[in-house]
Amino acid sequence: MSPITWPRIAKKRTAEGDRRLSLPDKSLLLEQIEAFQGSICGQILPIINRACFEYTIRAAYEKELSDISPRLSSARPHFDKIVTADEYAREAQDLLPELLNESVTLDGLQALTMLCLCCQATSGDMLSIELMLSTATRFVFHLKGNVYPEDIEGDPLGAKLHVRNLFWICFTLDKMFSLRTGLQPFVDVTNCDLTLPRMQSVNGQLESLRPFYHQQNHTMFLTLIRLSLVQSKIYHGLYSFSAQRQSDADLLATIRSLDIALDEWRSSVPTFSGLSIHSENRMADFLFEMQYHYCMAAIHQTSSRCTAWVRNQDTRAAGSSLALSVGASRSVLRKFLESDPQREGQFLL
Repeated sequence: MSPITWPRIAKKRTAEGDRRLSLPDKSLLLEQIEAFQGSICGQILPIINRACFEYTIRAAYEKELSDISPRLSSARPHFDKIVTADEYAREAQDLLPELLNESVTLDGLQALTMLCLCCQATSGDMLSIELMLSTATRFVFHLKGNVYPEDIEGDPLGAKLHVRNLFWICFTLDKMFSLRTGLQPFVDVTNCDLTLPRMQSVNGQLESLRPFYHQQNHTMFLTLIRLSLVQSKIYHGLYSFSAQRQSDADLLATIRSLDIALDEWRSSVPTFSGLSIHSENRMADFLFEMQYHYCMAAIHQTSSRCTAWVRNQDTRAAGSSLALSVGASRSVLRKFLESDPQREGQFLL
């Protein structure tokens, strides 16, 4: 198999060479932060901790350094409204060499994670996503985000919990990326504490998360994390190098096991049980339905590797599995064609 190559998006250069865009007006930045945190995307991916981000803003705008934001370059890669996201993302990418020359910081991890999401949403530059995601995962390990923080009471700004949230966001992106590209994941689950998160409620109290949307904004994040754990099992069980060398019996047993794991995740998501009654969460429901059908197809299409199917292409066990894969693939296409891309397409992960 020839190596995978990703097309690069050419960078725009001005006559002034390395001229950089100025930071957006602070009031506009605060407005955009508030809008993001109140959006479905902000609830699914809590990439910003407002208390910690205040120190980022001070470092970027007033050059006021702190333990949270000890370096300027790490604090500056943030961008304006979506209409200029590409330009600001490119400027932020140009700052990455400076960021990598500094010590590992929360600001740096947050900037890298934001850039991964921005590149995925606006440009589809897969090589840039891969390189930034690999760097972000190393940052998160250096900051010990792979371990659930113990001293929460001694963390008044919630910085440790925020690093942990960024770990889960990187984990989710990593598992989705590896399943879609076939490339090996960056996060090794054997070196991670997979304790599920607790989130801060509106009044600042910590609370445990439950399978259903009792706390709507919290459990959408948890639902996505649980999905990423299933996707991790799908990749390792069916698409890793060792998995592709399984016997027919082992392969079919793995498919059955993963089918059960996916169904268990599905049973915890309100959109599949008719319990999702909040119309504002329609986009989240759309995301989870698409992901379910995609995972179903990814699991069952591997039955085509069975020797018996290759020989006569009509065995009952393998054929039924392939029928499920085809049906799931059609459901993905149908769901996509029926969607409103302006409202829902931007949430495809």
